[in-house]
Amino acid sequence: MQTKTSNSTGTDVIIEVKELTKYYKCDDTEDNIINIIGFLKRNKDLGIKAVSFDIYKGRIIGLRGKKKCGKSTLLKLLAGIIKPSSGNIFYKGLKMNSQQLKDIVSYISKEQPSSQEYNCTLFENLIQYTCKEQKERCDVVDKAEKLINDFELQDYKYKEVIKLPSAVRSKMFILRGLLSPKLILCFDHPMMFKEEKLQDTFKKYINELVQAGKTIIISTDEENILESICNEIITLD
Repeated sequence: MQTKTSNSTGTDVIIEVKELTKYYKCDDTEDNIINIIGFLKRNKDLGIKAVSFDIYKGRIIGLRGKKKCGKSTLLKLLAGIIKPSSGNIFYKGLKMNSQQLKDIVSYISKEQPSSQEYNCTLFENLIQYTCKEQKERCDVVDKAEKLINDFELQDYKYKEVIKLPSAVRSKMFILRGLLSPKLILCFDHPMMFKEEKLQDTFKKYINELVQAGKTIIISTDEENILESICNEIITLD
């Protein structure tokens, strides 16, 4: 089942999820189907079932749950990365298709980038990704440089992504999310910073984005991150 803990006082619903269902068919048997329908409840074998819920503008939402409970699937549906089998997602009252969701929601994960992204430097990757998301030429050089400095990645600025340590590459994905121009940012299991100073820096940037009108959704297994950053937590069983 789905549970929420919320300190929300706002009334501006930005996303409504209604009867959303997703099937991943592994074979022809009923038991080997994952679905999201209404409230998020773990299936006997693979599946999750999800209820409808609302997301309010300017909130930091945490997704909590056991591994393989469907957190990543839910974020990918919200971001239009995958299409639902049935059900609807509404943005400010308007029903959205997957392509429309891609225009307003950014999905940030540590999944492997394309080969083209591997062959550029960390600095180039941040700039190229942000320009791609805006679908037009843009100047994000100053912002990218500030992020690299604030997160102490100066030594890796001009190193090719393919040569970066995996921990640095994971941080690069977080920086890409912080640079995204989209209104809703979905962080899928971001590798968080061990250093307290960098944790505080991440929180500062997240809060600045929220103050600028963005909505943040973070899926993570790290309970301390959820409790320290999020205004509201959705638990997937």
